[in-house]
Formats: sequence, structure tokens, C-alpha cells
Amino acid sequence: ISAASLTFYLDASAVSWWADASALIKAHYWYPTGKGTDTTWPGVAMTLVKSLVYSITVTGTPTGFVFVRQDPATGGSVWNQSVDAAVETGKDCFVLSTETDSQSHLKGTWGTYSA
Repeated sequence: ISAASLTFYLDASAVSWWADASALIKAHYWYPTGKGTDTTWPGVAMTLVKSLVYSITVTGTPTGFVFVRQDPATGGSVWNQSVDAAVETGKDCFVLSTETDSQSHLKGTWGTYSA
């Protein structure tokens, strides 16, 4: 039995500069042991849904995500990232905030995406 595909969203609309400088927007995610294949850092490209809202479709339910803003240069460094965002049951959209933790990682909250 194969796991279902799920789509998760990143809403960065509160962070006006998130897409500046042609940044690559990526999602790094991981699964419980034996439940899926984790991405390698800094993750995989997300799809632009609308201004500052991105999506990623995954197989199964990851444990968590880190959303990344990366320099578009080949092998570019990570400019900014979110905190480790543990997936919450029934929620599919991480809403990024301008508030940061002690490591300057952007905080946010999980909600439900509506187009």
C-alpha cells in the first residue's frame, strides 16, 4: 500500500522580502523512522501558488519542515530559514512571521490553507 500524497503550504506574506533577489524557496522535511525519505539539506524547490505563498506535495506525512530562502547562485548559501516546524494534525499551511528565535530563524504557526 502506498502512502497518500499531501500538499503543504508556506504563507510568507508577512515577510515582504522573502522572495527578493530571486531567492530559491525550498522545503526541507523529514519523517518518522521508516515512514519516508527525508530530503537532504537545504531541501527541495517549492512551487509558487501566488505572491509569497508556496506549495510542496509530499508522500505521506512528514514529522516536520524547515522552510528555506536560498541564494540562487549554484551551491548558494541559505540566506534565511524558519524554525523547525513540527507538523500539526489537520493543519497544512505554515504561516511565517517576522519574529525570530535566538538563532534568527523565522517563527510561524500552522493553519489551514484556503485559496
